[in-house]
This record gives sequence, structure tokens and C-alpha cells, in this order.
Amino acid sequence: MSDEQWLGAFARHSTDRSDFATLKGGAHELSGVLKTEAATDPMRFARLALRLTDETNPSYGNAILMALAETTEPIEPAAVFDVIRHIASLHNDEYQNWLGYPLRRDPNGEVPDDIIEIILRRALRATSPTSDGWREDRGPGLRGDIWSFGLNSARGHAVVVLGDLLAHDADGHRTALIAPALGQMTEDPIVGVRCCVGYLLTRCLRHARVEATAAFRRLILTDDRLLATRQLLDLMTYIGLGEPDEIEPVIQHMLSSAHADVRQGGGMLAAFAGLELGLGHLMTTARGSQDAATRTGAAELCARRLPHTTDSGMAADALGQFVNDQDDNVRKAAAKVAAALRGQALRPFEGLLMTLIVSESFSHALTQLLFTLQNAPDRIDNLVIQCVRRFLDVHATDISNIATAAAREARDIGQLILRAYAQAANGASRARVLDLIDQLLQAGAFDFAQNVNEAER
Repeated sequence: MSDEQWLGAFARHSTDRSDFATLKGGAHELSGVLKTEAATDPMRFARLALRLTDETNPSYGNAILMALAETTEPIEPAAVFDVIRHIASLHNDEYQNWLGYPLRRDPNGEVPDDIIEIILRRALRATSPTSDGWREDRGPGLRGDIWSFGLNSARGHAVVVLGDLLAHDADGHRTALIAPALGQMTEDPIVGVRCCVGYLLTRCLRHARVEATAAFRRLILTDDRLLATRQLLDLMTYIGLGEPDEIEPVIQHMLSSAHADVRQGGGMLAAFAGLELGLGHLMTTARGSQDAATRTGAAELCARRLPHTTDSGMAADALGQFVNDQDDNVRKAAAKVAAALRGQALRPFEGLLMTLIVSESFSHALTQLLFTLQNAPDRIDNLVIQCVRRFLDVHATDISNIATAAAREARDIGQLILRAYAQAANGASRARVLDLIDQLLQAGAFDFAQNVNEAER
């Protein structure tokens, strides 16, 4: 089709009405074809987009905007900017969801100030959304995701595009354009949009920390559940690294929330504050909490940060408690330490891992623990001996049955015990390993006899 034929088709199929009797589609169907074609020849269709008018069904302009973002073909940035300027000049609310989408393709490139200002106006004035759709019930105990709802709205998406642009703001110029509007954005009545603003504020901290921190104080004056989103947890973490006093009262508030996910997020931040910000009393509060959600959050944070924290002793001590917690969710969270230690030298964490192996969290940790032991760069024969003993105590009756998970894990157990034999430092250690090899053979551990025969050869 020539450009004129495309424009004629836009005029002819100007509504979304479809005729199923004649199998004739409307604007929705044609825009899908247009998007595919535009992605294969973006420069041509960028020029075509400049001929759209305020009478053209917005589905066609949106299709070109999406194609410009998703194409793998080369396209001149100036052509993209011209499309954004032209479509913005049509002043049609139906374009507001996709107007900034092409900018996410290369946020590190040069973007003219007027383009940033166009997206900023959308972030402040777009009419979508009008309500918090994530609050709608979707079954017993189920609700939508705050971040996803905000991202899929016009104002929320525009805010996220601005955040992407600021992530590549080397000299602070882009931030200076946006910072004066932060206060207005934080007053958005929709929690989903505020979540997106949290994403933006995190990226403002580099060049406008004072303004971003002040905006954060206003941003959180809304539904507590905003505080449990990943975007706000990240924002509070980064603010806390510079101004721990800013987030301490927020953490205390989260720990007393009526919502379990907020208390869990509060537990994570309390543990982080104890490990990294010198606020040890918050870690003590989380560890001693009668609320399982709070302890779950603290356990997960300690597990993930153990290899990286500045206070590994505090983290290990807390995990030693959490792996034997009375609540199974807490034990599952603590068991994630097995995956977190992947690729690390394990001897510095031997005491904790020994505790994990004999704890109630062992079954939750087993699969990841085996991978971690296999990839350990240091000598681990003592850990392997302890792990195999515990495995036999728990799963000895299952390891010969190929239908069980234990049989599949027995393969890894067998490889580890043979490695431990090679690493054993003395005769006593080798004797313990040989006893365990005998027990695995007697229990009929799947594939183990073959592995032993191959090792002997």
C-alpha cells in the first residue's frame, strides 16, 4: 500500500465497528496490521504519522507510536521527536497512553527539552486514570498490582518515562526541568500513579535530593499499601542511606499497619536499617515482633543481604533465629539464604549453614543449598557431610523412588559426597564420608551406584 492508500484506509475504517457477516474489520484490526508494517519500515511510517489529523482514529497514531518503540530497525531520533510533537499537537486524550513510549527505546540518547516538557505535561494533566482499579476485588483476598495499574495509565506511564530519562541524566539538566513539578505529582489522587512517582523520585535523588526527599514526605500521605510496593521500598532504602532519620518513623508506622504486606515491607526495612544504617533497635524490634509478616520481611532481607552486608554477624545471628521460627513463611524466607550464597566462599558462613541444615528450614532450602554447595569455590567437606546426614534422616525412605523429588535430589547428593571424599583432610573425615556412601547405597539412592563405579574407575 502507498501512503495515499494507507490514509484512505484510515478514513474508510474510522471506527472500531466490525462486520462479522462480511468478515470486515474496523480501526482496531487495521491498526494491528499498521503496527506490524511500521515496525519493519519505521522511517517511512514516521513520515506518514505527520499526515495524521485530529479526525484520524487515534488507533492508527498509537500503532505507529508503539512500532517506533518496539522496532529493531534503525530510525533517526529526530523523526521520532517529530512524531511525538505532531501527535501531541492533535490534543486528543486517546493518544495519552502511548505518547512517551518511543522514548523508552533509547533514554540515554539526546532528547530535546520540549519533548521532555510534552511528557511532563502528560504526567501532570492526562485524564487517565480516574480511579484506583487495583482496589477491585478479583476473588477472595485478591487485588490488582498497584505498580502495574499505575504503569498502564496515562499519567503513570508518563511519569515512568520521565524516570527512565532521569536515570541517564549525566549533568542534572533533565532533572532541573522536572524537579519544580515534583510537588504537584505527589498530590496525585491515584495511588497507582503515586507509585510511579516513587520510581521517579528515586532517580531524582542524584541531582535533586532535597526536593525529592521533601516530595517523598507528601507522597506517602495516602493508602498504606503504597509503602509495600517495590518502588517505594527502593526509594526509602536510598533515602535512608543518606538520611536515616527520614525513614525511621515511616518504618515504625509500617510495622503497625493493618495490612500484612505493609508490615512485611516494614520488617524488611527494619532489618536493612539495623544492618546498614546503624539503627540496630529496629532489627531488634523486627526479630522480637509477634507478627509473622514482620518477621518474614526481616528474614528475607537478612537472607538476601548476608553476602553483602556491612554487618554479616548481625544478619547471621538473625537468620539463626528465623530458620527455626514457629511460622513456616518465616522459615521459607530465611531459607532463601541458600540461594543468596551461590558462588560465595562458604567457610565464613559455615556456622550459619550448619544451623540451617539441622533446622526446620532445611527442606525449604535443600534444592538451592545443593546448587550452592556444588558451586562453592572453597573446601566444604564438613558442610557436605552434615547436609548428607540430614538428607538421609529426612528422605532415606524416598530416595530410591524416581517419582519423588528426593530421588532427583539424591543425584546431586551423590556427586557432593564424592567431592567431599576427595576434599577430606584426614582419615577420620574420609571414614565419615565412606559411612555416608554406604548408607546411600543401602538406601538405593537413584543413580548413585553408577556414580560410585565411575568414580572408582
